[in-house]
Amino acid sequence: MRLAVGVADDGLRGAMRLPWPASEAADDRATGLVGREATTRALLGALVAARAVASGPVSVTPVGRQRVRAPRSLADLADRVPPPTPGGPQVRVERYDGVAAVYVGGSIDLGLGAGVEPWDLGSNLAAVGGAPAGSVQAAAAALAAAGVGPDDPVVLIGYSQGGLVASRLAASGNYRVAGILTLGSPGSSVRVPAGVPVLELEHAEDLVPALAGPQRAAAPERVTVTRSLYDGDVPDSPLAVPAHQLEEYRATAALADGTAEERVSAVRPLLLEPFDGAGAGAATDWRAVRGRRSAMPPARQRTEDQPEETVDDRHHEGGEDPHQNPSTESPKPRRSLIQATRRKSRPFTIREIRPSVRM
Repeated sequence: MRLAVGVADDGLRGAMRLPWPASEAADDRATGLVGREATTRALLGALVAARAVASGPVSVTPVGRQRVRAPRSLADLADRVPPPTPGGPQVRVERYDGVAAVYVGGSIDLGLGAGVEPWDLGSNLAAVGGAPAGSVQAAAAALAAAGVGPDDPVVLIGYSQGGLVASRLAASGNYRVAGILTLGSPGSSVRVPAGVPVLELEHAEDLVPALAGPQRAAAPERVTVTRSLYDGDVPDSPLAVPAHQLEEYRATAALADGTAEERVSAVRPLLLEPFDGAGAGAATDWRAVRGRRSAMPPARQRTEDQPEETVDDRHHEGGEDPHQNPSTESPKPRRSLIQATRRKSRPFTIREIRPSVRM
């Protein structure tokens, strides 16, 4: 899959019957004129012109607030990522004394058609192609509304499209990024500022990270953990891509907490040190829509009897993941893949991306 994505621009240049010198000049690894990003932008432009995907301004509204304790592990970070639930929040911003944590969820609408959901196919294509993406704009708007400024240290955590959004936010240079954790993200080809520690969690059976192509952005602080979930064939499942489940990635984050592997042990504290000494913080869930601000329920406040330093995981429950089950019908009862994964505790491999990687 990575190879197929990586050579998509080569196929386009061949279809155009460019002579060899012109073809080399248009290579993604040279000028980038007809590279993967340019090809994606061309596809996006055609879809927008055909009104097959939406574009336009976005607005954000707070839909939940609570007091939370500071994250202490990779599992804590992964557990707080909003699930891709239709109508639910896509971004969560936590403010602590001296640092902020920003959690960005995955795609919600993967179909064609112009809708109000910014976490859609159009934003995916735009973010991959380096064009203005509704999801990136919405996450930036949520940061601004939450009072996160350019000098505030920020740790970015993202699942699926959310990881791509996190990488684009870091690459913009508009934020003081202290670290990035991505789960099943197609954003590994995005260049982030030097000195930013990046930990990428991927599953060998997950097709989504492969959409970034074979060439990862070089960075001495980037570590990629690849875990194989299954022994042999993927088990029968009603889900389209069972290895891409957010719950599976949360389990992988917990395994990464427990490993003594040298490279993971080096990058893990870099992501968590910004929260050292932080007590309780304020968390706000944000819902974004395209177009004019829609009627939204008021932000939920923490109740008096809710413990101040416990995380409210209400938005992690329920909802249907559009990555997995496009049907509106309830899935049939099945054996829990996540429980099977935890029992097997299959090992993972580590890939460290060095500056010498071919760009």
